[in-house]
Amino acid sequence: MSIKDLFSKSGQSKGLPVVNHPDPRLQDVSAEVDLSDPAEIEQLEQLIDDLIATMHNEKGAGLSAIQVGIPKRVFVYLNDDKDSPGSVLINPTFTYMSDEKVLDEEGCLSFPALYAPVERSQHIIIEGYDENRNRVQVEARDFMARVMQHEVDHLDGITFINRLSDEDKKAALREYFDLRAL
Repeated sequence: MSIKDLFSKSGQSKGLPVVNHPDPRLQDVSAEVDLSDPAEIEQLEQLIDDLIATMHNEKGAGLSAIQVGIPKRVFVYLNDDKDSPGSVLINPTFTYMSDEKVLDEEGCLSFPALYAPVERSQHIIIEGYDENRNRVQVEARDFMARVMQHEVDHLDGITFINRLSDEDKKAALREYFDLRAL
């Protein structure tokens, strides 16, 4: 199936199916978006709409393109603006990650109903491009810093269970596969 086949034909997004573990695509490192390629820009606009719709449909706080099977360095996330459906970062790069870490429960749309404690930087600064291809810098703390670190991990082929100790990872995977069997 091509990228174009994944996009909704009507021009309106209804969302896309989320890729779940153990799908091997979740281990793929996503490619940068070529912001100078008109064809890629056209696909990107629809992808952003589809990602935002999917994030809302699934009641997530963030969603990366690889989680819908598209290996591009793009993710969407909820923001504080109540009138906005969400924000996007294209080709994101961390420019600062605090040494102060916070251990907190984390979940993932690609691991339905599974939660585990993950240590993340409490404060981050991330740069990338917005939906209009303008360079942006976002500073985030606490929950939003966690969401952004989680989504960039996906773009690098890392899932949140990869952040667990070997013992905790085994326990989380047992729990996940038990939940899927229900």
